[in-house]
Amino acid sequence: AVLAAPFSVAVTFNVWAMYCDRGAAGACLRLYNSTVVIATVEELGYVSYMWSSYNSPLPSVKATTDFYDTELKTTIVQFVPGPGADSLTIVDFQNLAWDIRFSVVTTQPVIATKLPLDVPAIDLPATRAGPLLQSVDSCSTLQVGDAR
Repeated sequence: AVLAAPFSVAVTFNVWAMYCDRGAAGACLRLYNSTVVIATVEELGYVSYMWSSYNSPLPSVKATTDFYDTELKTTIVQFVPGPGADSLTIVDFQNLAWDIRFSVVTTQPVIATKLPLDVPAIDLPATRAGPLLQSVDSCSTLQVGDAR
């Protein structure tokens, strides 16, 4: 299967607005129907905790995410668990820096399943000579008859 490199989404979600051009119209990052692969289950747990805290009815818990409102100008954070054990689906998450909808945050790096390709084994004879290699040090040496 095709693999994606891990990415620190927790840090990005918390500091993205610092790098966003607030003078530009609209959000800097728009993710619709996307998949974001993060490095660890712990990072996914942190993101889930922060988003749950933001939506908490308890004032003392919600206060831990005051910067979402004051700095990031967050208007909505809606997410649900799944589609797998190590993933969250962002239904709607909007603030000054980004607009994320119907996207999955997961620790599973598989983006797509491997295609079933029936490729026959290539049998090259061991006596076959390799290609002739010539060095090129400028555009003019690429012209026919000019290679060294």
